[in-house]
Amino acid sequence: MVAGQTLEQPQSSPEKRLDSADNKTINTLPDVDRVSLLSRYRSPEPIKLDDSFPKLTISGWEKQLPGAEGDKQPQAPLTKEQRIDSAKQALESPESSVKQKMEAMSSLHNDLDKTNGRVRVSLKDNGVERDFEIIRQQAGKNVTMLQLRSAEANGASHPVLRGVERNGEFEQQRNKNGSKADFRGDWWSANAKDSTIAKFGPGDKPSKVEVKPVVKPESEVKPEPRPVRPEAKPEVVLPEVGPVPEQRDFNPAAKVKPEVKPEVEPEVEPRKKREDVVIPWKKDRNSSEKPSGDKTVEAGELSSFYSRQKDSFSCAGIAAGMMYAKERKGRPLTDSENHRFKQLTGTTSHGYRGSLEDMASQLASTGLTTRAYDYGMGNVGAKAMQDLNRELDQGHSAVAKVINPHTGNPHYIYIAGRNAEGKYIIGDPDRKNTQHFKPVSQQYLQSIMQRRNGFVAGY
Repeated sequence: MVAGQTLEQPQSSPEKRLDSADNKTINTLPDVDRVSLLSRYRSPEPIKLDDSFPKLTISGWEKQLPGAEGDKQPQAPLTKEQRIDSAKQALESPESSVKQKMEAMSSLHNDLDKTNGRVRVSLKDNGVERDFEIIRQQAGKNVTMLQLRSAEANGASHPVLRGVERNGEFEQQRNKNGSKADFRGDWWSANAKDSTIAKFGPGDKPSKVEVKPVVKPESEVKPEPRPVRPEAKPEVVLPEVGPVPEQRDFNPAAKVKPEVKPEVEPEVEPRKKREDVVIPWKKDRNSSEKPSGDKTVEAGELSSFYSRQKDSFSCAGIAAGMMYAKERKGRPLTDSENHRFKQLTGTTSHGYRGSLEDMASQLASTGLTTRAYDYGMGNVGAKAMQDLNRELDQGHSAVAKVINPHTGNPHYIYIAGRNAEGKYIIGDPDRKNTQHFKPVSQQYLQSIMQRRNGFVAGY
């Protein structure tokens, strides 16, 4: 490059466009009629949605109120009949998700009539009309258990769908091992494989993920370093020291101790002997003999039916076993028999999670005639005690829900009957409640029952 000579910049040529009307080349971009160019790609009659077409919102399918196009009108909520039909369709459809089916169960439980807290509903399962029950139970603060159960003509009932609603979100229940259980009932999944109610939409099926531990090859496994022991310190040998000389006492008078007169102890009344608690099969505290099955005992005595729980959660199963022992055996159940009642009530590893109706059904499966009395939580009053007395006066007995006076927790006891004084003979699985080994008054029994919701009578 020669000094003083400037570098010429390349001149940019204007963008050339071809007009679609007269096939002329134009050099200025603003002269292009963009509207005319794009008109061929626009639909002459765009599709318009009718005002009656439903829209899916957070609260469900709603219809748009009539109004001018483009106006934002409030959505009209569905009527009760529409909500019920929509919820039934969601449960019957195998394409519905888990959340949709759980929300449908909750909606039906709110809209349909209830009997003892349960809702009966008819659904088409794979084209067959079946009867079901929806149960909703409070399991804690902001925690609700939802369950859809079959209602067979022979009285059998099996869980079909189950889940837990926690703060508006649905999750799986936990089984006795603490792991997550399937949203579908085990028996129903195994015996009703064609059920459309127990099927979910694609991509929304709950899966059990098995986490396998990562195993490193032996070549990468390094031996752990051996701990280094500290070096032993040399033993320190102290020099020999002679006997310590006796110190000289400079105050001889201090050795003379003044004479102390013994104080006269006040007379103490002899302590009253504590009254022993009479355990039915024990003559004294050191005896462990139980009555044999051949020994005849009077009806109503605890020794004819009493068993105690050996853990902190099986009170419902043991109380149910005491009813069977009195009504059918005439003797306390053995450990193996009590274990079968714990299995029947599902209390082998945790407390009872069923309702009074469930307890009545479980006892009926053993051959007993039962009836559940549910007054609602916290409503056990004079009417409940009248019903209980009427059952007991007919020679029946009852399993009652109470508050344990020993722990303050929910608890189950067995009521065998009343004695001549009108007091109640109680079989409390918690043997630490020693006052229950004696008949209790109606006032006391009602005080521990009134915060619960009732009892199950049987014979």
